[in-house]
Amino acid sequence: MIACISPAESNLDESLNTLKYASRARNIKNKPIVNRDPQSTLIANLKQQVYELQNELIFYRKSGGGKENNYSSLTSIGSSSNIRFGSTPEQEEIKSLKIKLLKYEKELSSVNTELSKSKKSLNEAEINLYTVQKDRDMLKILSDKYKAALSQHNIQLDFEGQEELA
Repeated sequence: MIACISPAESNLDESLNTLKYASRARNIKNKPIVNRDPQSTLIANLKQQVYELQNELIFYRKSGGGKENNYSSLTSIGSSSNIRFGSTPEQEEIKSLKIKLLKYEKELSSVNTELSKSKKSLNEAEINLYTVQKDRDMLKILSDKYKAALSQHNIQLDFEGQEELA
């Protein structure tokens, strides 16, 4: 965004409003979100689970040699340990990495939120600074005008603000 401002005193209010508007416009953030149907995600998850179970069944049939042996080996493995069927060290590592990824994404989200809050407060502080600088400049101009008017009428002020006639 390009904001055009003028250095002229007569356009000071308009320039300040332009800077405020540009600051507010810069803070606008769009967050695109993919629309997902909950039923389609559930169906996809169930299809993935069926596929994994079919692969496990094929693996145990090949390693067991027969249906009875396969069934007894499946039940003994399932009851004697907490190992999930078809769980390999690579799958366990993937799960742990996914958990770490979710943790880091959550931390990143909180840091981004804090950063946006800091940027917003910085922008507000800049606007306040510009306002104070404008007020200071206006008071300086008025002070110079009053000093010139007082000197024309030969009135001098000391540091305590008392008037003395020359």
